[in-house]
Amino acid sequence: MVLTRFLEKQAYRLPWQFVALTLLACLLPLLLNLLGVDFGIVNLYPVFEQVGELVYESQQAIVHRFLRGNFIHVILELISIITALLTAILCFVEYGMKKDISTPIIGVALFCAGMLDVFHVLVSARLVSVGPDWSGNIDNFSWLISRCYHALILMMGTGIFLVSSQLRTRQETERKANTYILYISLIFVLLSALTINIIFRIDGVSELYNQNPRITQLLNNIPLVLYLVSAAFILPRFIRKYPSIFSQMLLLSLVPAIFAQLCMVYGSAANFDNYFNIAHYEKFVTYLIPFLGISLNYQQMHRTERLVIRNLNEEAAERKKAEDLVNGVLNSSISGIIAFRSIRNEEGKIIDFAIILANPSASRYVIGHYDMAPNRTVEGSRMSEIFSHNFKDGLFDKYVDVVENNSSFRLQHNSSAIAKWLYITGVRFQDGLVITFDDITERKLAEERIQHSESLYRSFAKNMPSSLIFLFDKELNCTLADGSAFDMLKLKREDFVGRKFADTFDKYYMKLLLPLFERTLEGEESSLEVKMRGMLFKVHNVPIRNTDGEIFAGMCVAQDITDVKNYEKELKQHIEELNNSNRELEQFAYVASHDLQEPLRKIRAFGDRLISKYMEAIGEDGRNYIERMQNASARMQKLIDDLLTFSRISRTQEPFEPVDLNKVVLEVLNDLEIAIESKGVQVHVDPLPVINARTGQIRQLFQNLISNAIKFSRDDLPPEIHINSQVPDPEKKSDKRIKITIRDNGIGFDEKYAEKIFVIFQRLHGKTEYEGTGIGLAICKRIIENHNGSITAYSHPGEGATFEITLPLKHDRNS
Repeated sequence: MVLTRFLEKQAYRLPWQFVALTLLACLLPLLLNLLGVDFGIVNLYPVFEQVGELVYESQQAIVHRFLRGNFIHVILELISIITALLTAILCFVEYGMKKDISTPIIGVALFCAGMLDVFHVLVSARLVSVGPDWSGNIDNFSWLISRCYHALILMMGTGIFLVSSQLRTRQETERKANTYILYISLIFVLLSALTINIIFRIDGVSELYNQNPRITQLLNNIPLVLYLVSAAFILPRFIRKYPSIFSQMLLLSLVPAIFAQLCMVYGSAANFDNYFNIAHYEKFVTYLIPFLGISLNYQQMHRTERLVIRNLNEEAAERKKAEDLVNGVLNSSISGIIAFRSIRNEEGKIIDFAIILANPSASRYVIGHYDMAPNRTVEGSRMSEIFSHNFKDGLFDKYVDVVENNSSFRLQHNSSAIAKWLYITGVRFQDGLVITFDDITERKLAEERIQHSESLYRSFAKNMPSSLIFLFDKELNCTLADGSAFDMLKLKREDFVGRKFADTFDKYYMKLLLPLFERTLEGEESSLEVKMRGMLFKVHNVPIRNTDGEIFAGMCVAQDITDVKNYEKELKQHIEELNNSNRELEQFAYVASHDLQEPLRKIRAFGDRLISKYMEAIGEDGRNYIERMQNASARMQKLIDDLLTFSRISRTQEPFEPVDLNKVVLEVLNDLEIAIESKGVQVHVDPLPVINARTGQIRQLFQNLISNAIKFSRDDLPPEIHINSQVPDPEKKSDKRIKITIRDNGIGFDEKYAEKIFVIFQRLHGKTEYEGTGIGLAICKRIIENHNGSITAYSHPGEGATFEITLPLKHDRNS
């Protein structure tokens, strides 16, 4: 694990997972050897004189045992060669997609190494003759040649890309790259063929390799040296220059190649023994790792291609969103936006600008204020054709400076061509600039009006007694401070003007006032009371708007209300005393009314006895007197009852609860059923809401109003009563009151008495004409007041009356 971490962190850049798997694949046969597994095959040459004397089955077994080692050897070599061929094919497939010429060159190098392995198989199987003068172990020599060639061809295939950096430029055109690959491939193939022919045609090679053991050992170590040089110097640089899974796996393939050579040189003692077969297995792993590398490379490339396609699609979608956003901003912007492209002469000097883009606001403004030729659009025109005055008033030079020096500007410009004030900003864009402009003529005029207003405010402040007046801008800078209270509080006006309030007021006052100032600039009026140096001030904050309704400043007026507060305290004390007196009067009225009922009952009782027992003795005049006394006592009883009701309403603290007005009105109509039927009254009741109220009082309210409508009906017109309601709009949170209307077509009254009718004992008609005590409507008004509502009457003589009642939908249950 330490080795793999080291390889991953160093220049090799090899993932530790690949390194671990490669080491496991290389060490697996050796580990199996430790467990007792032997991969060797005893390959005894048969004595043919003895074989001929054996039966056919025995002869077949001896020949099979003799050929088994060769067969396994050939199978391992063929698998390695086929793997090299498939690797070369996949390298060319990847080149067709990535156009990286290093990959097919390496593939050709591996294929050429496989050609030498083909020759090794043919020689080992005795299918090719290498000459009559050859003696010794031809298998080991052909192995050495194939391994040396494998190491050299890899060094050449990767080294050519390190010698010259210009080789990558051959990918500039596909034709040049294909030609380069063709030439290198032909060179490698010819080099493989020449190597095979030259090695086995040189005289003395057999004696040199077989007769001197030291030379043999030295020659057998050449592939090891070449592999180590490649691993240490060539392939790491190649990986850094051409990073890919394939290049990393190419370096890892040197590990089994080194293992194979070590097993063949220092382990194998005879053909087809344990280490001989392990060496050929390691050779197969040597070819398998690049094959896996190019396969993983292809898989990674496919995955990357899908990721790139997805990213491109996302980028295209984002670009489309950005374009839509830019177009939306341009089209919805109330500011004019114009993009100019520079027009230069032959010396490169800017002589004019062409308009390449103008948003709708800019187009409308230009067409509406500047002289333009008929059928000419803003886009496509030149500055000299529309804004020729810019060359005279210096704007053109500012535009040129923005383009040439990559600068920007902001300015207020009084355009003489259209007699307008414009606020213009300009920034460079490619070989031109973009300007944004707004018509600030109204604002400039407003500034003049503000200056005039400030003088008015100063005059107002000086003449307003015991006050402080401040004006502040949107940055909470004080622009005006005046008022007679400055002298009373021993404050200096100059300590405030031109400074932020946070730097002038104490922290205590800023904690109170600063949030209110901020809300004032948002359009909210506010008030609070503040004590300062023994004086109490009523502070009122209001926003100041221009003619367009935009808030540009705020005003704070602090009025000394010390004396007013003292008067309010006295007034509250008097009101409390008056309320106490009223409560005492109500209590007295209740007690007095209650105590009057007992003697009144006796008067009526004795009058009834006089009529029933002494009628004949009294005579007709006496009877008349008694009847008049009884009528007066009945009226007195009615008056006392109404007074008790009035007093009870004033004193009762009945809790608030949900009241269904539909149910209340239905109960009242049932109670008045006889009076309704006797007069033929038509009552129309629209659906009414449920409110939070005192049930008994609300029932008394409708009882009095409906009975009045019945009582004061006209004789020449069928009586009608209409009852409806208006529920508040749920979207208006501030509107939480319900309006109930009771309208009749009775005799009506003069509207100048609209207030008088709610006063206790006030009557508009004689007692003989319409019965009553004059307390009913006073009770109604008291009930409405108990519910924090209002009642208003509208009428004209002979046209009926309308009573409008306004009540809150909800009350606190404990109020």
